[in-house]
Amino acid sequence: MPSQFERKPDDYQQALDELVVLNKIASAINALMSVEEITRKIVDNCLRHVNASQGSVFLLDDENTFKTFIKEFSTSESRVEFHLSNLLSAWMIKNKTIFVSNDPDNDPNLKNLKLSKIGINSILSAPLMSPGGLIGSLILFNKKDGQEFTNNDKRFLGIVGSQTAKVIENAQLHEQETKFIETKKELELARLIQKGFLPHNGICTETYEVCGISEPAKEVGGDYFDIVKLEENRIFMSLGDVSGKGMPAALLM
Repeated sequence: MPSQFERKPDDYQQALDELVVLNKIASAINALMSVEEITRKIVDNCLRHVNASQGSVFLLDDENTFKTFIKEFSTSESRVEFHLSNLLSAWMIKNKTIFVSNDPDNDPNLKNLKLSKIGINSILSAPLMSPGGLIGSLILFNKKDGQEFTNNDKRFLGIVGSQTAKVIENAQLHEQETKFIETKKELELARLIQKGFLPHNGICTETYEVCGISEPAKEVGGDYFDIVKLEENRIFMSLGDVSGKGMPAALLM
């Protein structure tokens, strides 16, 4: 009598195929490529393994709206123009879990969308989760040869979704760090420009000595002063305050 834990040869082949694809995805992640290139390779490998026609990655923006990040197609004939509806977006934001529908026209979560009219017969979606929450969704459309998305497909895409989320999150953190470094360099240059505008030495006469110093609270400030000796006992002093910050304010000063 076969054990309930005994696995069929097809199960082993399925597991082996998944490991091969996941290894390819890991290799793509470790390669020196842009996040767009890596994400395209991830989606392309998913299409091949799951045998789907089209895949997309949608990312949430600051207004909690899904925006298309990547689109991939297994063939030119499989191209379907699709934008996430408010109904499906709201479901993903609320549930943050795997979504599958092999009959979208009769799916209560997709009611009244009539996706078959635009060529969509099945959908498989995995959330892209970061420690801070949902950042997007990886979606595959239209299983080929009239087949349906399976539980194995769901499990596989869930694993890939976790990897994709890490890639995109790391890229976003790198972009933020790059912008911070660029801003810091700009402010440092602005500070040097400001110092160049200010007098470096005071003025001394027989009756008085005048000098000044400006120390901004941050990298740059809007305060300006100047001292000009007109005659032996006459000097010109000016004080100013410029609104704004960064390089524009430094140059205006």
